[in-house]
Amino acid sequence: MGTNSQDLIKQLKETRAKKKITYNEILNELSVNGTPSLSMTTLRRVFSAGSEDKASSFNYEETLLPISEAMKRIAGDEDSPQAREIEALRSMISIQSEAIDRIMEFKQELSASVEKMSEQIQIKDNQMIEKDSLIRRLIDRLDQKDEIIHQFLIDLKQKDEIIRELTNKYISKE
Repeated sequence: MGTNSQDLIKQLKETRAKKKITYNEILNELSVNGTPSLSMTTLRRVFSAGSEDKASSFNYEETLLPISEAMKRIAGDEDSPQAREIEALRSMISIQSEAIDRIMEFKQELSASVEKMSEQIQIKDNQMIEKDSLIRRLIDRLDQKDEIIHQFLIDLKQKDEIIRELTNKYISKE
């Protein structure tokens, strides 16, 4: 266990120097991810000169591993499980965003189509109202024509009666 701890401490020191990670950044990352039990003193001891030679004095599971994970998250280590998960989530978000954009475009196209169809229906309705009105006027005129024809027939009958009466009257006088 001492060799693993020594190698890990060396790696932590290299990463901290290369990425210029501060003690406060490490403590903040630890507390955000549920490991608030480490103190600034412990961090300073882990990163002090020659600390890898005293690696056995640090608890591997409760001190070194949490610091290592926190630093990987801070440094943006692409091989960490969290980085892979974050990248996967970003990809999913991107795909969903594209799908939402396509759905919104489709919705706009459908809305425009519905609006156009609604206008066409309104035009057809207006035409039907006009046709209905025209048909009613024509029916009214036909009714009037029928009344006139009926009245004309009555008048003709009356004239025929008058002619017959007159004819009978003149024929009977002779």
